Amino acid sequence: MFTGIVQTCGKIAELNKLGDALQMKIFAENYFANCKKGDSISNDGVCLTIESCTANEAVFTLINQTVINTSFIQASVGSLINLELPCRPDSLWAGIL
Repeated sequence: MFTGIVQTCGKIAELNKLGDALQMKIFAENYFANCKKGDSISNDGVCLTIESCTANEAVFTLINQTVINTSFIQASVGSLINLELPCRPDSLWAGIL
């Protein structure tokens, strides 16, 4: 679950076509430090799953249906992306929502 409150902005570092899918690498300094493969991150309001990450970068793959139905249809290297980690069960927001 996400609150809809943007935590930071990342930048598209790479875009690669994979057939009709789009692989995207996002840079956000130290934002992904506590993340791992399989974690969900909200990218411009779209929940995407991390395929690989370091403390500063995460890689996501978007299927064509996601690309054409979101703002990612206009994505380009250098574009800024709003990022948000999901709520945890013990977070303040979980008790409110």
